[in-house]
Amino acid sequence: MGAFSNEVYLGTYFLILLLQLCCAGINGLIIAFFIKLSALRKNKHLRLVAYLSVGDFLTAICEAPYIIYMILNWNPVELDFNPLYILISSIPLPMQLKISAIITIGIALSRNLAVFFPAKFRKIEQSYYSEIVLLTGISFGILDAILWFALSPPTRQLNCGTSGCFVSDQFRYYWGISNMANRTSTGILISSLFFLTAPSVCVGVVELIGYSIFKLVGPFYSASLMASGICNGIIFIGCNGDARRLMSNKPKHSMTQTVSVAGRSVVIRY
Repeated sequence: MGAFSNEVYLGTYFLILLLQLCCAGINGLIIAFFIKLSALRKNKHLRLVAYLSVGDFLTAICEAPYIIYMILNWNPVELDFNPLYILISSIPLPMQLKISAIITIGIALSRNLAVFFPAKFRKIEQSYYSEIVLLTGISFGILDAILWFALSPPTRQLNCGTSGCFVSDQFRYYWGISNMANRTSTGILISSLFFLTAPSVCVGVVELIGYSIFKLVGPFYSASLMASGICNGIIFIGCNGDARRLMSNKPKHSMTQTVSVAGRSVVIRY
């Protein structure tokens, strides 16, 4: 069983590395769109989407040393990773999970206000709202990073190839439960529900019955986070006419933005 699990770990590592490349590429493209297209930069309603893309891009880059280290030090007989290096190099994972969840909730709240309470939505200064959501996400992400180290002293763990094995049971319980957010919109929210909330619920439930899912499949949280970042990027490009025109080098007659909210499509022309 140990040798089989080690083979599964290696396959998971290469899958995550591939997802990281795709996530960095897609979200890097979105960041380039925001830099090149002034209409996107001036649109305050897309600022949270930009923050989400930047977070996914940085996480894909910063978490690469963690995955590469485990690939280079993988052993088919016995895994014995440096616990301190694992805890430090994988810290982007818990931080981005929390930041992504809070930004996603912020997007959902903003879109629902726009649809169901348009008068209140127009009174909200979107730039301030976006900054508050981002700072809230960063604050909770830093809190998770502090708890990550405070509750998990470096301890050697044989034959377990993921950071989830190196953190304490207390942190895993907290992590699984705290990431169970209710996302109720479309597009980005659906991908986050599928790739982030569902794994968090599984971890919380499985850990409560005394079984570690990390020891079976390895760092699946990293794969979920990268997959969510890729889907978020694809959704943004698919729903934004200016981005598609820029990719196809077609001349534009007017600047448009299509926003899909709760089953409705709203087209804004500039």
